[in-house]
Amino acid sequence: MEKITIKNSDEVRERQKVAARKYYHSEKGRVAHRRKNAEYYEKNKEKKKARMKIAYLVRVGKVIPGKCEVVGCNEKTQPHHDDYSQPLKVRWFCRNHHLELHYKRI
Repeated sequence: MEKITIKNSDEVRERQKVAARKYYHSEKGRVAHRRKNAEYYEKNKEKKKARMKIAYLVRVGKVIPGKCEVVGCNEKTQPHHDDYSQPLKVRWFCRNHHLELHYKRI
C-alpha cells in the first residue's frame, strides 16, 4: 500500500498557477475571458466610461498623475473615482493603498 502524503501548500499553489496560466492562454480560456469582460462592462458602463476618460487624458498629457494620498508613499499612482459620474474628479493612490482603500483598511 502506498503512503499518502499531504502536499506542501506552496507546491499546490504553484501547480494551480501553472494550470490557470495554461487555461487562460487556451482558446477556451480566451473566449471565457472576453465573455466575462463584455458582461462586466455591459453592467458597468459608467465605470468604463470614467476609467477610459481619465486614462486617455493621462496618456495624452492633459492630466498628470498626482502622488499617493498616503503620506510618505512615493510609489507610482493610479486614479480612484469616488463618484463615476464625475470622471475627472479622482484621488491618486499607489496600487497597495488603492487596494487597501477598496477593502476599507484606510
